[in-house]
Amino acid sequence: MIDALAMSSPRCALCQGYGTINRSGKAVEFQPYTPQEAVCACVWRRIFRVCMSRYSEARVFGGLMRGGPTIPTRASRPIGIPPTPRAFRHAEYVADVELLARRVLQDAVLDWTVFWYYHVLKLPWRECAQLIHSCMGRHLTRDSFFHRVRQTEVRLGREFVSAQPYDVYPQHYFATRQRGLHGANARIN
Repeated sequence: MIDALAMSSPRCALCQGYGTINRSGKAVEFQPYTPQEAVCACVWRRIFRVCMSRYSEARVFGGLMRGGPTIPTRASRPIGIPPTPRAFRHAEYVADVELLARRVLQDAVLDWTVFWYYHVLKLPWRECAQLIHSCMGRHLTRDSFFHRVRQTEVRLGREFVSAQPYDVYPQHYFATRQRGLHGANARIN
């Protein structure tokens, strides 16, 4: 289970570091989660950053970038799928993150482009804005660019932790126990 209080930003002006807000947008002090509350955007952005940090490591160590060795490891599979003796867990994680991001952002081409240039290729925002302008004809100022970045982080952070049949949150994805046993318990709804 992911704790919204632990994942929240202590400097968040919206939730004031508690991680949850009520539906009217006011901070809610730490208490058991109720349906009238929502998880703050700072929590979703933190989840996104944790996943992308592990994604960057997996790209390097998974052999998908120059110099990274590909090391086959034993992997657990969801219930109902026979275990394979060897699997490339890091390469699978990279593929799962990219495919999930593409599926979530398929209706928003600009958001997908911002995600790819800024988070995956790690280009500075000015280069991203120039590439977007040359490819798509859209001019993005610094404010509009980072507004898109924040929207994309919140949207993908929510999806990374609530994906079915298992999420791509690194502590859940790379757990030694079977994914199918803990996937239902690892959700923030």
